[in-house]
Amino acid sequence: MDRRSLIAIAEQLVPESPALTEAVRAAVDDRWALAELTQGLQDAAVMEYIDWSDDPEMARETLESLKFHPSSMSWDWWEEHEDDDDGDEDIERFLGLAGEQSRKHGVLLVQLDLGADGYLLGFVPTGSAKDMIKVGSLIVVRRGWQDS
Repeated sequence: MDRRSLIAIAEQLVPESPALTEAVRAAVDDRWALAELTQGLQDAAVMEYIDWSDDPEMARETLESLKFHPSSMSWDWWEEHEDDDDGDEDIERFLGLAGEQSRKHGVLLVQLDLGADGYLLGFVPTGSAKDMIKVGSLIVVRRGWQDS
């Protein structure tokens, strides 16, 4: 991911925090600065890290804590898919389905791909996501998202 992409994300997700945007500017090739950026997004409650080994219940609680989580989004749909065996890991399947559900509520579940073993995820209002996706910074989470 390039510097311009990270700056665009910070400016759009947390416009009230110029300090976070400045942290991004410092994160060109500095892993520590990138860690500061990630922490800044988490502190602003716009993105949160979900580990590949987390269970769906932990992931749900994490997603519900995010700034743009739609309060109208129910999690009842998971019960009918919980025992599906389509070869995916539970967490990947859960997140893909959560991404599909979020669209019904005017937001996209997105991943900022940092090349880690987990997923830095957040909800982004549909209109804002289009600009960020054009920059190539975000991956829209939906069913089969890890296959592409």
